Amino acid sequence: GVESAWAAGAGGAGAVARQASGPAIRRTTPTARRDTTALRRSWGTAIRAKWTEGLPRSNESGRGQVTSAALHRRALARSIFGTLPWIRTSCPASGPQGNTSLDMIVPVMITQTSVRRAVGTLATLAVFVAGDLAAQATYRGAPSGRATTMVVFNAVVPQGTPANQRPAPLSATIDYGQPHARGRAVDGGLIPHGTVWRLGANEATALTTTVDLEIGGKLVPKGEYTLFALATSNSLQLIVNKKTGQWGTQYDEATDLVRIPMMLHARSDSLPGLQITLEPGAADAPLSGVLRVQWGTVDAMVPYTAKP
Repeated sequence: GVESAWAAGAGGAGAVARQASGPAIRRTTPTARRDTTALRRSWGTAIRAKWTEGLPRSNESGRGQVTSAALHRRALARSIFGTLPWIRTSCPASGPQGNTSLDMIVPVMITQTSVRRAVGTLATLAVFVAGDLAAQATYRGAPSGRATTMVVFNAVVPQGTPANQRPAPLSATIDYGQPHARGRAVDGGLIPHGTVWRLGANEATALTTTVDLEIGGKLVPKGEYTLFALATSNSLQLIVNKKTGQWGTQYDEATDLVRIPMMLHARSDSLPGLQITLEPGAADAPLSGVLRVQWGTVDAMVPYTAKP
């Protein structure tokens, strides 16, 4: 392997006298340069052999054909071990006289240019390695999806008003993880009773509104919020919390904005996945609507009104 190639090359390089000033680049005799070249080649060959060891090959033509990934790796190995400067440095070795100190040739980066070149090469190598790992990864579907519901409020302007003179629309959006029952009990199970529930799955359920809202008679100023719920056997409260960006199970009652009672009904059928909707109002109440939460046989709703 690499160690045996290094040991074989060390004997060929021979010993030289150590300078008091320490390791430094020095001119060498033709014999020493040949020894150095032989060492570099043997070490580089071992490195490349190790790097491409075990890579898949094709035998369709009767001869081994390395894959494109192997060619990339070999080229990168040559780039790393073929362009770095070489200097002499002292290291212990064992010989007939016992432990002695030999000056041996080892690769090191000694200038800013060399450092930049090596860093760039290693960064490229990391990209190829990451690509190989991604190609070998195993994937599976997440148990919960992600869903969004939005209601938009458009400005009422005279007909024919140019588009660039119309006020931007206002909106309210709820983004939530969408769990599915898969045969499990929902009411009192996946929707726990007496415990604050994340009102979704995974990341916290987020409410973003660019307009002030009145939900169930309580004011929710425009901004970003996290929604939770608190259920019992015959009630469900919507909790609007001022803390945002957290995981769905991270709840702090101290940052609650409001708690809003919802009207609770029982569905005649069972809905397999959670659904949260912002339903627009009728034509005679364009700024009003209903926020609705449905899952299993649970059907909870609360009215809202936009306050532009």
